[in-house]
Amino acid sequence: MEGEEVKPGSAIAILSFLMTYPSDEFRERVVSMASSSLLSRSLLGMLGEGLVGKLREELLSLSREEELMRARREYTRLFISSLGGTPCPPYESVQRTGRREVLREAGYLLEMMRRWGVRVKESFEDLPEHIAAELSFLSFLITTAESGEGEEAERAREDLRTILSRMLEWVGSLRECVERESEGRLYPLILRAVEETLKREALRWGIPTRSS
Repeated sequence: MEGEEVKPGSAIAILSFLMTYPSDEFRERVVSMASSSLLSRSLLGMLGEGLVGKLREELLSLSREEELMRARREYTRLFISSLGGTPCPPYESVQRTGRREVLREAGYLLEMMRRWGVRVKESFEDLPEHIAAELSFLSFLITTAESGEGEEAERAREDLRTILSRMLEWVGSLRECVERESEGRLYPLILRAVEETLKREALRWGIPTRSS
């Protein structure tokens, strides 16, 4: 609703969705968000007007078929496959180690998700350490920490601090890779929004960052 406060967990859920493949459903949802005030209300509390405005402009452009197809090519080339190998694998293990081996560094994440009874949606069709999946789980933890009570809320706070601090160790390298390899503006803007949002959340939850 207009004027309703948007929680940080909801903002991170939006960023998680923006890092999924730009399907027809993706276009319908993001164009709707960008056309209404939802995107701005969700992200302006985390990001500057300039970045939010540029991101909104890019998302609105996906209403045009040629821009949607360009986004699909770019997503596939950057994050899935391209001639000579995927330039920017969106997986924690690859970004942390520099090796093209997934799940090497994700044992903590898989155990944490198991304890919470959380699974990656079947429709996602990717690994739990994909940046979109980790952001979605982080959103869940933040929402639980802020709306839960007692031991559950405390456990959520402890786990979100763990995943936040670890994400800040590798999301920057993914953002740099995307800025270097991208042929458009959409994904560099999204990754910049993700990194800046994680840094703000880290400060809010008492986690030191490089800039702090």
